[in-house]
Amino acid sequence: MATERLRGILFDKDGTLVDFDATWQPAYRRGAELIATLVGDAAFADRLMDEGGWDESRGAWRPGSLLTSASNAQIIDQWVARSGLVDRDAVARLVLEAFHAAAVESVTGIDGVGSLFMHLHASGYVLGVATMDDERTALATVHALSLHDYTSFVCGADSGFGTKPEPGMLLAFCEQSGLNPAEVVMIGDSPHDLNMGRRAGAGLVIGVLSGAHRAEDLEPIADRVVPDVNALRELLCIEVHAP
Repeated sequence: MATERLRGILFDKDGTLVDFDATWQPAYRRGAELIATLVGDAAFADRLMDEGGWDESRGAWRPGSLLTSASNAQIIDQWVARSGLVDRDAVARLVLEAFHAAAVESVTGIDGVGSLFMHLHASGYVLGVATMDDERTALATVHALSLHDYTSFVCGADSGFGTKPEPGMLLAFCEQSGLNPAEVVMIGDSPHDLNMGRRAGAGLVIGVLSGAHRAEDLEPIADRVVPDVNALRELLCIEVHAP
């Protein structure tokens, strides 16, 4: 692999840097229960979770489902329409706050991610995070995982650069960092992440299996599919020194 031309790495957040199940199953559950309370039907929360992609019987997510791929705004739009609640904006404020609070409380990083960022940064790579979550929660997550000293760009679906799989987030990372898309690695756990990389012209597109999607979902799009982000050390020939 010709790594000498790769200068930046743009990471998805949930399922890539963050354990998706441990972090977002509680957060989505809290939001669903809030809506269930508003409609006066406790069982409605289970229906929203199931329709959103959470398979309770397996304790797993259905790949490509609403909750594994959509922005918070898209999730809320569907949940409000499904519930019949009239004041979308008022509901959105409540649910977004529930998502944010629960996600920050439950945030669980992929093992080794802090050390990985430290070594990538020391090796000269420009690092960024682009997520379908909101920017506020993304920034809080980056700080919670102690990645902020190594990360120069963080954006969410509400940052004004569009949503995945459109190329805007990666192009914004390039503009801020002074990079060409061909110099950037895009790494994520979903087809939306990888297609964003493809549409933007990323030099390398990597899928990880640490999120809600399977190898067969990612292999048709990715240059490489790896177990998790720690594979970057070998792929990019990063020399790891003991702290």
